[in-house]
Amino acid sequence: MSCVGDITTAKSLNRRCTNKFIWARCPHCGYERWVENIYFHKQKLQGLCQACSHIDPITNHGHNWKGGYYKRPDGYINVRLGANDFFSSMADIHGQVLEHRLVMAKHLSRCLLPWEVIHHKNGNKSDNCIENLELLPTQKQHLVDIQTKRYIKQLKKRIQQLEARLN
Repeated sequence: MSCVGDITTAKSLNRRCTNKFIWARCPHCGYERWVENIYFHKQKLQGLCQACSHIDPITNHGHNWKGGYYKRPDGYINVRLGANDFFSSMADIHGQVLEHRLVMAKHLSRCLLPWEVIHHKNGNKSDNCIENLELLPTQKQHLVDIQTKRYIKQLKKRIQQLEARLN
């Protein structure tokens, strides 16, 4: 095992260049690896790893950071929570929670139970204002509402077809 500051040749690492390499530790994440001397700050015995080199030292986030929000392919929005957040018990194993569940939990000032369902009244999954959200105690009530809206949509489509025939 190498220690931080050890120096070796490229040949001993099976590299094709002629430069020397130094064993370095990333100051941000602690990852240790061999770094080519030309990319290394000799005084610090530290160099950012490739993953951390994109991190802004002021904000401590990467250039793609969007505030912890992520829009899923199904239209819902995930929010990343910190480990010390009051609502972190609602988060999944990645520390993320659905935004509409978080908005309702903050409104109620309590964590939601796993079987409680949050319904979007207007059907827009990314519209998470509290006026658009409704707390339903079970999935059964949510399914009735969805089926009713689907039936209304089918009836409207049928009406349009019949009106088109008349014209």
